Amino acid sequence: SSLYNPSIGTYDDRLRENLNYSAALQTAHQAVAFNPDSSSQENLGRVHLDMGQAQKAVESLQEAYLLLKQKHGERS
Repeated sequence: SSLYNPSIGTYDDRLRENLNYSAALQTAHQAVAFNPDSSSQENLGRVHLDMGQAQKAVESLQEAYLLLKQKHGERS
């Protein structure tokens, strides 16, 4: 038996679509912890938004924006 579980640290959008917000929030936080990229931050922001947590959503989405800006640079 393997100790490796590939689902740990990945976000499952089906949880959010099925309105299981507490589980979606948990997997979104895990995904950010394992891979703090813009996509993970965006998913976390969407869950917060769906839960009515606007300030936390804005913070996560701003972090996603900053990560994208770092990755791709400033474009005009």
